[in-house]
Formats: sequence, structure tokens, C-alpha cells
Amino acid sequence: MTTTAEQFEKDRYIKIEELIPEELVETCTLYAKAMEKFNFKDGDPLAPNSHSDKDDFLMESLLVMLTPKLEQITGLSLCPTYSYYRVYKAGEKLIEHVDRPACEISVSLCLGYDYGDKDGYKWRISVNGNKIALKPGEGVIYRGTELPHSRPTLQCSQKSWHAQVFLHYVDNNGPLTDYKYDKRPGLYYKTARPTKAAVRNPIMVKGS
Repeated sequence: MTTTAEQFEKDRYIKIEELIPEELVETCTLYAKAMEKFNFKDGDPLAPNSHSDKDDFLMESLLVMLTPKLEQITGLSLCPTYSYYRVYKAGEKLIEHVDRPACEISVSLCLGYDYGDKDGYKWRISVNGNKIALKPGEGVIYRGTELPHSRPTLQCSQKSWHAQVFLHYVDNNGPLTDYKYDKRPGLYYKTARPTKAAVRNPIMVKGS
């Protein structure tokens, strides 16, 4: 029987059905929606109209908490670099891209969504051409600096939304250990986040 570590080594990505329990999913989703409403931050170059934040304290705690589980799944020794989350609005899409070195091992974790009256709608993430649907609490772990990933346009009513958190790591036995904590003094230190007017130099985007 193939282990998750063997599958991850072979495919360079793996979908996990329950990365965090239901109660934590609900807590993170309520938090993300409250922050969007009361502490809205301008979007970034990849999703210019959607609230997003980097190094958020709650998401940073999720980054730390999941490290042992992700090590078991991937078979790697991992060092956290940083966390990032978005609350996507209808009409947004994610341009196909690969990530910067601090995202050597990345996790895209679904927190929650509301697609209005579009029953059965699935807003899939594409990882290296493989289209993956994620339910709340499910995530895909992938080699972010190697595999291109994207999403099509979120085609729902204007009040629709989709909350996703991204957790990033480097391999402690790999070549990118200089990016430990994303070169911060430690976790929970806030750093500048890209704005929608920023140049896309942190992200290598096809066609940019």
C-alpha cells in the first residue's frame, strides 16, 4: 500500500480530506469573514478585489499547529515560513503561477464558502493541470515552487465568497533553509504584504 509520503514524492502534490477538524474550520471562517467586514485590506496582485492578509496571528497559529501533521503526511522535516489568507469575492480568479522560494512546500486549505443559489458548484484549484475540489477542512499539499497552480473565475452571485488559507514551509534538509520564517526574526512578526499596485516580483506568473 502506497503511503502519503510516497504519493507526495511521486506526484509532488497530495489532497488530504481532513486537515483540520470541523470546529476549527468554523472558527477560522468566522474570523476571516469578520476581518473582511471590520478590517478590510486591499487585495494583492493575484486577487485585487478580495480581502487578504499575511502573517495573521490566528493563521500563523494554524501554520505552527499543522507542522507535525504535514511532516507525517509528506515524510519531510518542515520549517514554517509564513501564512496568508484570502476571502475571494465573486469574479476573482487566480492566474497560473508558481511561488517564490519561501513557498517550497505549500498548503492550500479550504475554510468555507457560500456560492449563493448555485447548487453543486465547485470552484476547483488546478495544480499542475489537475483540477481539485476542496470542501471546508480539506487541503492540497504541493511543491509550490515547482508546480503551476491556478483557479478559474469564481462565477457566482455578487454576494458569494470563498475563504482559503495558504500555509508555507521549507524543507529543513533542502536548499532553501535561508527562508526560515520567511526571513523574519520569528513567527508572528508582521511584514509588508503585496498590494494590488505592487510589482509581481514575489511570484513568477506565466505571461507576466
